[in-house]
Amino acid sequence: MELLVVLAILTVLAVIAIPASSRVGMYAARTKAISNMRQIGVAAHLYANDHNQQLPGQPGGSSPPADPASDTGGLDQWPKLFCDYLSPSDPRVFLDSTDPTTAKLPLAEVISNAVNNTGFVYNGFDELGSDQTPPSTIPLNRLDSPSQVVLLAQKVPATNAFYVDLLLQPLTNLLGLLNTKAYDSGAYYLYVDGSVRFTKATDYTNQLWLVDKTISLPTLPLPLPLMEPGRLAAR
Repeated sequence: MELLVVLAILTVLAVIAIPASSRVGMYAARTKAISNMRQIGVAAHLYANDHNQQLPGQPGGSSPPADPASDTGGLDQWPKLFCDYLSPSDPRVFLDSTDPTTAKLPLAEVISNAVNNTGFVYNGFDELGSDQTPPSTIPLNRLDSPSQVVLLAQKVPATNAFYVDLLLQPLTNLLGLLNTKAYDSGAYYLYVDGSVRFTKATDYTNQLWLVDKTISLPTLPLPLPLMEPGRLAAR
C-alpha cells in the first residue's frame, strides 16, 4: 500500500513537472532568440557607423556573389558583414533555436555567402535601395520611424533566402518565408532602432518591412502560394 501511495505521488509530480519543464525550455528559447537578435541589431548599427550610416543592401544579380570569400566590394551577404562586428565574433548568434536544421551546422557554414544558413531573414529595403556598388540603403539618420521598420525576422526552417524582396515581388507570400508562429501564437522581430518585439501572427502585416508606409501593397486571398523556388533560393 505504501509503495502504491509513493508511486501515485511520483506520478502526480511528474504530471506537474513535465509541463513546467516545457515552459522553462520555451522561455529559455525565447530569451536566447531575443538576445541573439539584439546582438545582431548592435552589429548592424556598428556596421552603419562605419559606412556613413548606411546598412548593406542586396548584392546585385540573381546569383550568389562571385567571390564568396570576399570581404570587400559589397558582395558579402549580411551575415558575413555583421559577423565582423560581433564581440566576440561568434556565428552562433545567427542561429535560431526554433530551427533544428541550423543548430546542427558547423559554425564555419553558418555565415555562408551562398546559402542563408542562419535562422533569420533580413530587410532588403527594396523601396529605398540603390544600384550603386557596394549596394546600400537610405542612411539610418534619415529614417523617420526606425522603431516601426522591421530589420530582421525569424525565417521558416530550411528556407535559404537572405532577404525580403517585398517590392521586387509584390505578390510574394512572406508567410511562406517568415516563421510568424515561432513561439505558439507569434514571433520576435528586430526593428531598425535595435528593439526586439513580439508580434502575434494575427497582427503581422507586410507593411512592417516598409520604410515608406504609404506604399500600398496588394493582399492575397487564402490559401497563399509560396515564393517562387528559384527566387527563394537565389536571394
